[in-house]
Amino acid sequence: MKQQNEEEQNLEQVVLDAYFSVRSNNDIGGGVFAKDDKTTQQIIDELETTMEVSEKTVVKYMVDHDYILKTDEDGTPIWQIYRMR
Repeated sequence: MKQQNEEEQNLEQVVLDAYFSVRSNNDIGGGVFAKDDKTTQQIIDELETTMEVSEKTVVKYMVDHDYILKTDEDGTPIWQIYRMR
C-alpha cells in the first residue's frame, strides 16, 4: 500500500477544509443551514475536479470533525451534513 507523503496529506486537508467551510455537522444556525446528506462517494465525486481524495481520507476527516454516519432510507450509510444556504 502506498504511503502518502506529508505534502499530499496537507493538500488534501486544504481541499477538504475548503469544501466543508460552508458545511457543518449540525444545524447550528437555526435555519441558516439546509440538510445536504451525502455518501462518502458523493463527496469524493464532488472533489474530483479539484483533487483525488481517497475514501479513507474522507472518512477520517468526517470522523475527526464529528460528522455522524447514519443509515439512509434505502439502507446506504450516509453522512449527516448541513450546508449553508
